[in-house]
Amino acid sequence: VVATKAEMVESPFVEGVNVLWCPPKSPDEMAAAVLRVIDDPGLRLQLGEGARQLASSWFSWDAATDRTMSLLQGQSAVGLEEDRRLGEHQAV
Repeated sequence: VVATKAEMVESPFVEGVNVLWCPPKSPDEMAAAVLRVIDDPGLRLQLGEGARQLASSWFSWDAATDRTMSLLQGQSAVGLEEDRRLGEHQAV
């Protein structure tokens, strides 16, 4: 994977293991990274294997479900706290 790096809350991508990062709006650096992958069979194999491992773990249904449930449970707890605080303000 060759990609531009954006801010992410949680990232499974590791430079040189399953991705080559390029700065945003840098087409020359993106082209150089793509050429590097084309010209380096070892790097191509490493990135391919890293991407395969990432896809089978991070993007599996189990992992996606776990992350979604964690997010929803966190949101639920925030929502309950907000409801509690609103109830206190209405009681006053």
